[in-house]
Amino acid sequence: MPLHAQEPSVVDAVARAVGQDASSASGHHKVEALRMYLEQSIGLSKLVAAHRVMEKRSSAGASAADIDEQVLSIVGDDNARVLPVLRQLVEAERQLASPVRR
Repeated sequence: MPLHAQEPSVVDAVARAVGQDASSASGHHKVEALRMYLEQSIGLSKLVAAHRVMEKRSSAGASAADIDEQVLSIVGDDNARVLPVLRQLVEAERQLASPVRR
């Protein structure tokens, strides 16, 4: 799913926070903006651990509920609001890493 299709308001807000218009920001700028937002929200160590879990478990075909449960055990229930942003980050990174098909 494209980055902008999941939570455009979050992407817009994060892009604005780093001085970018979401419609004109490159994929790399959006990824960096999402990372900055997450790091400020939950801290670097939780971000790295949660990202690792989400990336590996989704690649392994784990259910979204299972992934969310494991990520919440890392970031804490009080930080549940970051789950959609973390999903966006992982998806945006995948899109950037995949070859462009024309």
